[in-house]
Amino acid sequence: AHISGTPISLVALLDNNRNFLKSHFGIPLSESPRDLSFCGHAINSDEPIMIVEDAREDQRFYDNPLVTEFSAVFYAGVPLTSFDGYKLGTLCLYDHVPRTLDSVTINALLNMAKQVEALLHQRYQNSVLITTQQQLLERNQELARFAATVSHDIKTPVCTLKLIADVMSTEYCDILDDKGNAWVK
Repeated sequence: AHISGTPISLVALLDNNRNFLKSHFGIPLSESPRDLSFCGHAINSDEPIMIVEDAREDQRFYDNPLVTEFSAVFYAGVPLTSFDGYKLGTLCLYDHVPRTLDSVTINALLNMAKQVEALLHQRYQNSVLITTQQQLLERNQELARFAATVSHDIKTPVCTLKLIADVMSTEYCDILDDKGNAWVK
C-alpha cells in the first residue's frame, strides 16, 4: 500500500468458494466470497499482473458489489504461484479512485509477489518439517516401547539360562569335563 499509494493491499489465498485474506491492510475483513472477487480473475489470467484502472468501466466488474457498494474502483493483482505451478492467490491493491501504475511500481509489486511466494513456500516447508519431526518422535517412542518389550521378553529366558548354568557349574563341576565347565561358565 505504501509503495503504490493505495489505501488497501492484500495477500489473498483462494479456494473454490472464498478469498482468505492472509494479510490485509486498509480493510477489516479476513475473507470474502470468491464469486465477487477480482482476485479470481487475476489468478485465471496468464498475465503477470492484472490491472483494472476503473472497474466502473470494465464489463467484468461494473455491476460487482465490490464496485457498487464498497467503491472498489481500482485493482491490481499479481498471481501467487506455488513452486509446483499452482496458483494460490494474489498480492493485490485496491483504491476508491481510478489510477494507473508506473513501471517502477509494477516491478515492485512483481518482486514483492515473488517474496510472498518464497515466504509461503518456506512456511509450507516448515510445516512439512514439523509434521515429519512429530512423526519421527512418535516412531522413536514406538521403537523405545518395542525395545523395552523385547528386552523384557528376552531377559526372563536369559536369566533362567544363567541360573541353570550357575547351578551346573557349582553342583556338577566335578562331573563335567574341562570343555563342559568352560561352556557353563
